[in-house]
Amino acid sequence: MRNHIMELPAEDRLMYLCFTDTANSFSSQLLQYGRSGDSSIVTYKLREQRMKMSVSLVTEIIKQYIDSGFYTCDYPEEIAEILLMLAVSTSDEIFGPATNEDKWKRRIDAMITLWRNCVHPPESHLDELRDNLTCFYEDSMTRSNSCNYDSHKENIT
Repeated sequence: MRNHIMELPAEDRLMYLCFTDTANSFSSQLLQYGRSGDSSIVTYKLREQRMKMSVSLVTEIIKQYIDSGFYTCDYPEEIAEILLMLAVSTSDEIFGPATNEDKWKRRIDAMITLWRNCVHPPESHLDELRDNLTCFYEDSMTRSNSCNYDSHKENIT
């Protein structure tokens, strides 16, 4: 995966790593298993491993962004760690699902503000991040509604 990511245009690497199904499919499937209630140990270990494995790659990408002037940041490794904690906790819904559109829009605004203040990216990068996060939350709301409907339907029959 590292080689494929490094072949992408530099400004696309971080978004690809954080938001594409290709980059996240295996770990996402494992995390879904962990969240299913069958194994909380699996969930914890996978989350931990997912973050540890990605820190060096994300740090490398952030350093490249800094070198090219795309980002301004004094602590690339620490920012990589924070980004991964945000990405994993958001995708795992550690703080609970955003139950309505206002809630997830506030979460997105907070993440955008944090990212703007941490690495000072171009607005176009923040717009892309906002679009990706919006798609993530819209998809999670759709999945949540269909899951609620399916479980409700099972209770009726």
